[in-house]
Amino acid sequence: MSHKHIYVESLDSKTIDDINDSIDDLEKKAGEQFLELEMKSPTGDIHDASEISATIHDTKNVNMIPIVSGNVDIACTILTAAGKPGSREAKFGTKFNLSKDGPYPTSTTPSGLSDEDKTTYEALTVMTGKGKTILEYMKKGNPISTAEAKKCRIIDKIQKFKSKYRQKKQKIRKADTTVQNSQSNTVLSDPSVSNQNSIPLPEENKIKQASVGQTNENQSAPNASRRSKRKINK
Repeated sequence: MSHKHIYVESLDSKTIDDINDSIDDLEKKAGEQFLELEMKSPTGDIHDASEISATIHDTKNVNMIPIVSGNVDIACTILTAAGKPGSREAKFGTKFNLSKDGPYPTSTTPSGLSDEDKTTYEALTVMTGKGKTILEYMKKGNPISTAEAKKCRIIDKIQKFKSKYRQKKQKIRKADTTVQNSQSNTVLSDPSVSNQNSIPLPEENKIKQASVGQTNENQSAPNASRRSKRKINK
């Protein structure tokens, strides 16, 4: 298994040749092969994108893995949709263009689209199987978000924005909590720390009872002596 990576900003003749050469090289190798296309605000011609897509799908062992960001034009939206299902990925904030000549009336059917938009619609429908949803977005004529592109099955994954500062803050809070717990455990395990309101242990109760009994005996002894003296005098 091999991976090849190509950075794409424009589907110009050089980039198209690089992609086709990479497909040829990977196809000659045994086993499953991967061609990763990293596209940042890419532009191109719809027919070039369709030809690359057709070449990829004519191979038996080469999978295209698109990773897109920025503002994706119609051609590269088609190229993205042609990637391997489950592996098509867009970065946070990416926008996808579907229509060149929209918006259209809400009653528009595929046959009512312009020739170029009809080509886009047919290509995306074949790649995604979501023709009805795609047509609804095309009629609006606006670029769609990553969430909407995922709904259309143009992409499968969305890379969410990450804050390195928030991650550091969370780590600091976790460390503080660990220190506080450690200090609490130290106080609880320290034998010098006692609870004044603690319940006396059984042995302590016995000692107190013995002490009270001895006091009672000492108090009753003088009384017995006085009674004895009274009897003798009588």
